[in-house]
Amino acid sequence: MTHPRFSTLLALVLIAVAECYHVVSAPLPCVRVAARATPAPVMMAKKQAAGKKVQVVLSQTIKGIGNKGELVLVAPAYAENVVVRGGLGVIASPEILADIAANAAKDAAAAKAAKDAAIDADKKLDAVFGKQGCLIKKSVGRDGAIFGSITAAEVADAIKERAGLVVDKKDIEPPTMKGVGTGTAEVKLHKEVTHKLKIVVAPATL
Repeated sequence: MTHPRFSTLLALVLIAVAECYHVVSAPLPCVRVAARATPAPVMMAKKQAAGKKVQVVLSQTIKGIGNKGELVLVAPAYAENVVVRGGLGVIASPEILADIAANAAKDAAAAKAAKDAAIDADKKLDAVFGKQGCLIKKSVGRDGAIFGSITAAEVADAIKERAGLVVDKKDIEPPTMKGVGTGTAEVKLHKEVTHKLKIVVAPATL
């Protein structure tokens, strides 16, 4: 027959062992979850770093990247290993970027001034020649045909003499005319401004 005190002591020991087992076993799943979660921020950081680009100024044209003198975005490794080491360009420092911005502003101002001057010239041609047109005298044969053709140089000379404007003959497309009458010359004053000048051909005897 088992002694009551011994039975009580044995029960207490079994309860204590069971409690110890639960304490040790419970936290284990938490450790595994933390282990799976830890690499995520590291992977995100690597992706962000891989997507970063740097600005370079090309001193030579690189096919598929950009032309000489252009500011382009490339991967850091490509910038160092290909562009810089290959002598194809330089990393765009704050000083270089400031110079580029200043030159761009200067070029924009010059382009605006050139276009404004062309618009003014267009208005002056209208004011000087208007609807009556630019008179050019040519020798005429008995059949009424003019000798030669209307040349760009003749139109340029007439514009300079009567309007005081200098236009390169390369920028003038004269009309094709075989006799007296009227035609239209295209005077390119700017890449965005072209004046259509009425040409009046009359016999040189008049």
